[in-house]
Amino acid sequence: MYQLDDSQFPILTQTTDDTALTVDDMVRYERVLRAALDRGSPFGIIALVTSETETKTPREVTRYGNDMFKRLKPELAQWCVGYAGVTQVGKWLKLYKPIANVIIRNRMGCDGAVFEREEDARAWLMEKLRSRQQTC
Repeated sequence: MYQLDDSQFPILTQTTDDTALTVDDMVRYERVLRAALDRGSPFGIIALVTSETETKTPREVTRYGNDMFKRLKPELAQWCVGYAGVTQVGKWLKLYKPIANVIIRNRMGCDGAVFEREEDARAWLMEKLRSRQQTC
């Protein structure tokens, strides 16, 4: 399951668990993301990854997610200052930390990074938000 919480805007928090992702999860995720974009204000996303296992995503969910990010990418590139993955799972750090920026930039149009501590991810996003405010 994916869940996106915007209660601490301009930082949105994405959480996941070990249950299989559904199209309904993605619809709810898109609704929150759409609301953030409609604010017309810069924001960042922190994704908390705690699971060591990778749940197989059903094809229709993958298709929905790919279509959603393709549709929203121009607006994400404009308003999302960064996507910060947070995990202490060694294999995710080793696999994704070196390539996170490339993956996120291609998928969402914003910067991406992986951190071991949420505080570091939050500080990175806050610095990006400050930098964006100085250029506006």
